[in-house]
Amino acid sequence: MWEKKLYNYKKALLLPFMIQKLWRGFTLENPVELTKILVFGGVLLLLLTVFRPIMWLLGMIPGLKFAGYLLIPTGAVLLWEQVEPDGLKIPIYAADYLFYMINFKIGNKVICQNETISQVEGLVVFEKIPAEEISAFSE
Repeated sequence: MWEKKLYNYKKALLLPFMIQKLWRGFTLENPVELTKILVFGGVLLLLLTVFRPIMWLLGMIPGLKFAGYLLIPTGAVLLWEQVEPDGLKIPIYAADYLFYMINFKIGNKVICQNETISQVEGLVVFEKIPAEEISAFSE
């Protein structure tokens, strides 16, 4: 009897996007993940723009400025691929954490019986109900 074969494409679909040919005359020996290139370039761009005064201070010591421009982005790439807080990739974890901070810390909301509600800030006063009325509710 002929058996139907099922294929699991999950591993193939979750493979990262790899780049080997950068432009016409320049190809890499081994393919590199696109995310590594983007993280390295993004951190290097931040060092060249936002953190330029700090890098200028590092430049007072000979060779330290060049090492900073090389080692800081490389360290960021290593952290990007090795660190997975709570089993999530860093951008997903950061987005979830930002959502949590905005909604539950700044927005002062709580979860009660699987519903998100605004937290009551005023004084909560409970009524005294006679025992006869309570027994009427249970019937």
